Amino acid sequence: MKWSRYIISALMALTFTEVLADSIYVSQPTGSRYDKRIQRYRKYWASLIPTQFVIQNAGNMGIVSAGMGWDYGKRCQWETHLLWGYIPAHQSTRGKLTMTLKENYIPWSIDLTR
Repeated sequence: MKWSRYIISALMALTFTEVLADSIYVSQPTGSRYDKRIQRYRKYWASLIPTQFVIQNAGNMGIVSAGMGWDYGKRCQWETHLLWGYIPAHQSTRGKLTMTLKENYIPWSIDLTR
């Protein structure tokens, strides 16, 4: 009698796991035109989020400049930085705030992590 209980409970456990495995599987439905359009809009809005934080010392943009930047392109070879800087009062009567939009092109890169 005890063996039959163990066998029945083992069979029920196997059957239950098979049912769970079948119920978890969900095929990927093809998206509607609306879903694809919304995903495209979200992708474009997500590209506006800055990917870099930049701090620059001197460089004709102020004694210190800080800002944000984006990288884009097929291989992320383009960078755009928007920097705000401060030039202290040296030969003028007051300090100046600067704003700079800077574009960088990176034709090649070397991966040093390998």
